[in-house]
Amino acid sequence: QSSADGTQWFTIQKSFGPVSIQKIGVRYYQQRLWALLNASLSSGGLTIGLIGLGMGSKLTTFDPEFTITGIDITLTEGPVEVSGGLVGTIDPEVNFYGELMMQLPEFAVTALGGFAMIDKQPSFFMYATVDAPIGRAAVFLHHRPRRRARFQS
Repeated sequence: QSSADGTQWFTIQKSFGPVSIQKIGVRYYQQRLWALLNASLSSGGLTIGLIGLGMGSKLTTFDPEFTITGIDITLTEGPVEVSGGLVGTIDPEVNFYGELMMQLPEFAVTALGGFAMIDKQPSFFMYATVDAPIGRAAVFLHHRPRRRARFQS
């Protein structure tokens, strides 16, 4: 299957112990031949995935360049899960966007963000949500006037 950037992808879907290879790709772009790989490594509750990891070189001389399109990481340990991923480009300028999720028994946090270099100036944004009870139950918020102590002589 081909992608919009001209990469010819071949589905592999093979695992070798903790290493899993989803697909490999070949692309000829800007007088360079590129070899690309989508793969992941899992051990225990940790999984690291690499998207579009590759190396390219000119055909006339060996002049390697490296690239990556994305990375995702998930850590699961009991009721705790932390997961995040980034996708984007590193050439001609850094341009990555992603998400981060942390889920604990008491609450969860989810964030979306991005970083890009625009005209050699950094640009960053982030939005986050917290899924947790905030504050106290209404019964505790009811205000009762205090009684003043009376002193008798």
